[in-house]
Amino acid sequence: MTVENVKNSLSNARKMADGEDKKLEISIALSDAEFFGYNDYGSGVYTPPADFRDEPDLLASWKEGQKSARKDAMNPEYD
Repeated sequence: MTVENVKNSLSNARKMADGEDKKLEISIALSDAEFFGYNDYGSGVYTPPADFRDEPDLLASWKEGQKSARKDAMNPEYD
């Protein structure tokens, strides 16, 4: 999975007819974006991918991943 794949997945999901499949596909794309944010934080990358900057939902999910990773890094329970 690449950042570009995530953006394309969200775009394709938005074109689907309303229903559970559409909701699931959007949820998966946003979860993937959050994963990228979490993983990027652990790799020392704090700038969102260019492909996410023009997609507010992907950007928000990526930032949530960064926030979660930062919180986990500061929590001694995870050492």
